[in-house]
Amino acid sequence: MTEHHPQLIAVREDLRLAEERLRRLSGALGEEDWLRDAPGGGWSAGACIEHLNLVTEAMLPRLREGIEKARALQQEGRPRLRKGLIGWMLSAGSGPGRGMRIRTATAFDPHRLPTPGEILERWQALLADQLALIEDSHGLPLDRVRMISPVDGRFSYNLYAALCILPAHHLRHIQQAEKAAGRGA
Repeated sequence: MTEHHPQLIAVREDLRLAEERLRRLSGALGEEDWLRDAPGGGWSAGACIEHLNLVTEAMLPRLREGIEKARALQQEGRPRLRKGLIGWMLSAGSGPGRGMRIRTATAFDPHRLPTPGEILERWQALLADQLALIEDSHGLPLDRVRMISPVDGRFSYNLYAALCILPAHHLRHIQQAEKAAGRGA
């Protein structure tokens, strides 16, 4: 069994933090609260989480493919994984409270919302998939395999950066959902 990489443990913990924040939010909201647009316009809490679902669904197949490529390299991962410049910029700029705003691509704009229960159930299933991928990634040279962003094909970054971008993105939009529901600062 491969020893768990401390940087991947940190990614897993960031995902668990996102899960806990979303659990607290979902416990505090009724169905109508999930669907009400943010004060002053903007996405509802449900739309924020559905956006996360859409992005995660697009990322997961690319991550799975990349992990298979990393496994095929038959090289061990480095003691310190690197994100690379683009990966670092995107993961740093994707987190909550960051000034980097990117217009959402149409494919990731939540036009049709399922019920809040369906949104949350799907988010939880996608979280389980992300956690499983992290578990499968320990010991692999994640920073030696690149993937093209499903959000913007002009960007590519390594798998480690991609795994870091997801929880940062989750936390950013969960914070946005909290604000939309009047539960956050």
